[in-house]
Amino acid sequence: MREIKQILTAQPTSDGAGVKLNSVFGGKEPRRFDPFLLLDEFGSEEGADYIAGFPSHSHRGFETVTYMLQGKMLHEDHLGNRGLLNDGDVQWMTAARDYSFRNAAAGKWLDERLSPLAEFASLREREQAITDYRTGTLVAPKLHQK
Repeated sequence: MREIKQILTAQPTSDGAGVKLNSVFGGKEPRRFDPFLLLDEFGSEEGADYIAGFPSHSHRGFETVTYMLQGKMLHEDHLGNRGLLNDGDVQWMTAARDYSFRNAAAGKWLDERLSPLAEFASLREREQAITDYRTGTLVAPKLHQK
């Protein structure tokens, strides 16, 4: 069993088009948590905190996992894959090469609390060379089945 070396406190910051979020780690000390690049939570009951979302941006060399604790969020890539994350859903994406991706709060649900948890992990160099783009979603009822 490993001992706990440090308990981290999330720090308020912003990303994308001004989305307010809480970052547990990422950015300044990525090697410390290798292969993990970041762990963020952006929860708010105020639509203004997340309405702008994350406009189209590049994903390359890492895998993302987003767990929708509460709320609804649209996600879409440049290949036309799109979907709606709901309470309890999990969405993952493997982007070895350069892929454009965007996500935003779902329009008619902007008066609801939005609370996703996002984790990014590096792909090893050899995985980047051979792994194609993959994405998928586990909807909450299937996620909790035994």
